[in-house]
Amino acid sequence: MKRVFLSYSSKNASEVERFDRELRRRGVPLWRDRDNLAAGRLTHKVIEKASKEAAGFVFYLTRQAAESRWVRETERAYALENQRQWSGFGIVPVFRDGIAEVTEHMKRLGEDAASDPAAYDLSAFTGHVVDPARVKSGRLGEEHRTAARKVLASLLSTIADGAGRGSRLNVGLMTREGPALGKYPIDCLLDWTADYASPPTPGVCRENLLPALQAFRSEVQGYLPRLPLHVVPQCHLTMALAFGFEFRRNTGIALEVREPHSGAIWLGPAAPLEPLADAWSFTKLPVGESGDVGLAVNITREAKQFQGEIKDYLRGAGPPVSRVLYFEPKVGPSIRALSDLKPEVAHRMAVAVVERLIKDPKVHESNAVHLFYAGPPGLAILIAQQLSNTRPVQTYEWSSGERTYAPSFELVSS
Repeated sequence: MKRVFLSYSSKNASEVERFDRELRRRGVPLWRDRDNLAAGRLTHKVIEKASKEAAGFVFYLTRQAAESRWVRETERAYALENQRQWSGFGIVPVFRDGIAEVTEHMKRLGEDAASDPAAYDLSAFTGHVVDPARVKSGRLGEEHRTAARKVLASLLSTIADGAGRGSRLNVGLMTREGPALGKYPIDCLLDWTADYASPPTPGVCRENLLPALQAFRSEVQGYLPRLPLHVVPQCHLTMALAFGFEFRRNTGIALEVREPHSGAIWLGPAAPLEPLADAWSFTKLPVGESGDVGLAVNITREAKQFQGEIKDYLRGAGPPVSRVLYFEPKVGPSIRALSDLKPEVAHRMAVAVVERLIKDPKVHESNAVHLFYAGPPGLAILIAQQLSNTRPVQTYEWSSGERTYAPSFELVSS
């Protein structure tokens, strides 16, 4: 995986940490000394190697960064050398302390400034100038989000510039560490591991994660269908559902989903194919006397336990739900229930689930559909891709520590 090199002064580490998270949330894979170097091993050779392999550069520019020889001389020089060799190579400066102040400071300290002062002026590249008024009012996060989107736009432009015929945009979804993503080529990595250290609350999802996902979809849309989306999910199920919903069928975007452990590829065409209802066993589980409708899809769990956990939650701390529409494969739930599927079959199964949901008369009387899922994240993406004509959908994540469910993303059609 090629990564965007994040250049900054360690004296700004606390600010950069927040910027780092916004970049990762939006799909920018990062090379950063904190993560990619062993302690005490920062050398010119290591920086040169990382620079040559970089997918782009982002500079977090402050007075302290201008004073850092690593930033001002070494990393700046490598970024410019990459750009000279490949005009499509992305460089994004983020001027935290203003263009004039940072540039003049770099020129004043620059070792080669007397002969080439323009080489220390990064303002020629499209970037972002932080609004000091927002910083003063405590709204630096808004500036970080704007800057992160510009870095993503630059990365996508670089990827598209180097893409040959038949190329795809390979997108990784990550909420947990693991080897699966290392097996496949990844261009953009939505890395939400920090946000999923514990199940993210609805507030975190609404305020931080969904806006990042929406920004990603908006930027990616400009490169479709030239670069079809190939998605590799190594993530919690609620992230997979949120991603599939953001690229739902009324956006006109087709998906190709790779199951990371089996390597199987499942298609998610923009126009739905004929539903495959015969693949499912379906029943209605009574829960309460009145309330919303629940939807449960079980591929891998023992049925009675899965149903019992859902009912216990809904009858306890959960929302009022009258019944749950329950689906499991005709062959019964197991880790091999979806093995050896043809590429379009999982999609047709997903279409069947959502069409059955839409036809249920109780759905249209509900405030929301409450979705519980146990299975591979690839099918979760495909099911959510079809959720374009339903009520708002509330997703739930199982908390192994609390041994119960917790609400996560609310998926609402705009």
